[in-house]
Amino acid sequence: MSDNPANNHRILLIGDSCTDKYVFGSCERLSPEDPVPIFVPNQKIDERPGMSSNVFSNMKSLGDEVVHITHDEKIIKTRYVAEGYANLRNVLRVDQEPQISTISMESLPQNISSFDAIVISDYDKGFLTHDSCTKICEIANNNEVKVFVDSKKPDLSCFENSILKINQFEQSRMKKLPQKYQLIITRGSRGAEYMGEIIPPFINRIVDEFGNRDVCGAGDTFLSGLVHEYLRTEGDIRKSIEFANKCAAIVVSKFGTSQITRDDLDALEGR
Repeated sequence: MSDNPANNHRILLIGDSCTDKYVFGSCERLSPEDPVPIFVPNQKIDERPGMSSNVFSNMKSLGDEVVHITHDEKIIKTRYVAEGYANLRNVLRVDQEPQISTISMESLPQNISSFDAIVISDYDKGFLTHDSCTKICEIANNNEVKVFVDSKKPDLSCFENSILKINQFEQSRMKKLPQKYQLIITRGSRGAEYMGEIIPPFINRIVDEFGNRDVCGAGDTFLSGLVHEYLRTEGDIRKSIEFANKCAAIVVSKFGTSQITRDDLDALEGR
C-alpha cells in the first residue's frame, strides 16, 4: 500500500468505457403505419462519460488521484430523449459496440504497490477476461493492495480476495464466487446488502423534491463513493456503504449519467 496521505488517495482504475450520448427532441404521436412513437430531434445533443469513464469522473470529482486503463475502441450508447413531460423520457437506446481488444498486462504500471486501491469496472465487453482478472488480483494481493470490483461476469471466481459490488440482477445470474471475498449487493430503494445485512438507503429531500429521475450510472457512482470513503476511513466498510448510498441518492435525482460533486454533498448535509 502507498504512503499517500489519507485525503490524497491514489487509485488504479481498469475497465470498459463508453460515451453516453443523449439526443433530445419531441415525441407526441404514433406512426400511422405501425404503433411506434415518432421522435423528432431538436438541436440539443449531450455527451457524457459512461461505464468506467463515469467511475473515473466521479473519483476525480471526489478528489482522488486516478490512473485509468481502458480500451481504445469507442463504445457509444445513444439515448433518444423526449422532452415536454414532467420527467424526461428515454424513448430508445441504440448501442454501437465494436469488437473490443483485450487488455495487455504490459499496460499495467510497474509500481502497483504505490496505489492505495485497484478498482475493476467490468462491463464484460471483452476488455477484461477471466484470466486477466485473475492475474490482476494476484498482482494486487502480492503487493497488499485492496481490490474493488463491479463486474457483470456470472463467474466471479477470478476476483480473489476482493470487495465485490453487484446489483440484484447480477446476483440472479451469478454462478460462482471466489474463495475469499466481501460481497455488497445494491438493492435500489432498499439500499445495499453487505454479507447478509441490509444497510438502508439514504433518504433525503433531494429525492422527495425531484423524484427518481434516472438510475443510469448510479452503480458507477456508488462504486466511486464506496472506494473513496473506504480509503478515507481506513477500511470502515459500513461507513463506506452509507456514503456510497448517499452519493447514489444524489445522482438518481439527476438526469442521465452524472458526477457527484462536493457541492452536492455539502448541500445534502444542510438539508
